[in-house]
Amino acid sequence: MSFLLSLVGALLLFATVLGIAFGIFMSIFPNTRRSGAYFALWWVSGAAAAVGVLMRDPVTFAVGLFCFCVAGAAFAAANRDIGRSRRGRSRRATSERTTRENRTRNGTRRRRAAS
Repeated sequence: MSFLLSLVGALLLFATVLGIAFGIFMSIFPNTRRSGAYFALWWVSGAAAAVGVLMRDPVTFAVGLFCFCVAGAAFAAANRDIGRSRRGRSRRATSERTTRENRTRNGTRRRRAAS
């Protein structure tokens, strides 16, 4: 049983190290820099939980799991804010187009009124 628990802990630790490496890889590129940093930081607490399993320490596992959940919520909240800022950019572009159209329409109305 202890060999199986050690194997599971080692596999979890390997998965978390891959998650951290993937987050660092994501943060290399400018368009995914913030998401990559949050992703890597999220998996650091997952590594703490995996080490708790590997050492057979329930307190370390519980604290790591709790931190993993809190970091996951922060990651989700950060991604929601990033998504909102992207949508805001497209709205600005739409409003600029609308302003240009309104200027054209107002110019046409002024010309008609002056005639």
